[in-house]
Amino acid sequence: MLFDGINWRHIQIPDAVPREIAISERQQIYLGSFNDIGRLVVDSVGTIIYESFSPMLPDTLDMTNVLNVWAVNEEVFFVTRRMTYVYSESEENIRLISTTHASASIVIKDDFYLVLQGLGLTRFQDGAFEPVSGGLQFDQMDISALFEYGDGVMGVVSNENGVFLFEDGRLVDQEVLSPEFLTDKLLYQTLKLSDEYVAFLFFRAGVMIFDREWKIVQYLDEASGLNPRSHVMFLDKSNDLWISTNSDIVHAEINSPVTVIDHRLGGTKEYMHHFPH
Repeated sequence: MLFDGINWRHIQIPDAVPREIAISERQQIYLGSFNDIGRLVVDSVGTIIYESFSPMLPDTLDMTNVLNVWAVNEEVFFVTRRMTYVYSESEENIRLISTTHASASIVIKDDFYLVLQGLGLTRFQDGAFEPVSGGLQFDQMDISALFEYGDGVMGVVSNENGVFLFEDGRLVDQEVLSPEFLTDKLLYQTLKLSDEYVAFLFFRAGVMIFDREWKIVQYLDEASGLNPRSHVMFLDKSNDLWISTNSDIVHAEINSPVTVIDHRLGGTKEYMHHFPH
């Protein structure tokens, strides 16, 4: 679905359901789905269509679900459990850069980080993944997500261990959200909203927005009108949050730090707009 600010348009993507999206500095949209990766292009008559990268990949392609898509300068990284690819916008080619099992990734200050089995946290530089000091600790944890906390500090979420900050080679437990809660609610995605706020999306509990002191400043849940079966978050240029759920697409206006969407905290459902599939 493509929204131009007024109307929705449905773009056919054969045999695939997009789960991850990234927009490059060239304003090119890249998509990752089950067993396929590609981009949106404009055809000869001006229609936006999906172009798969499959013809550029080996016939033995078996990537399963795409975990993350990241656009960094003129490179686009596609992360799956089994394989990691990078597409060069300047050279218009794609290459395989890892066949090691991956669990989570993040981009911080134009550096691409990836957690690889047996290596822990690595950074992509000079065409290869290099271990990060202290990163081997990540290999002993079931990492659910990485996020940018601010000031170049990396946040780490493990459903089995909790929420941590990684700085100077050390993992520091933030003592927020117990492993029992994380395991039961199933964290799907984390997203930095600004230097002050980060959002956690749960498959069974909606979206929680935290400040840097780990106080919940907004909670978008079933009581506030959000289907708790949420899948993907996206932050637009206006710093408004879009959430895809089992039943609809939700536009939540969160660009004001004092906006409260959960009615139990004094807000109303009018802050949220639902677009049924």
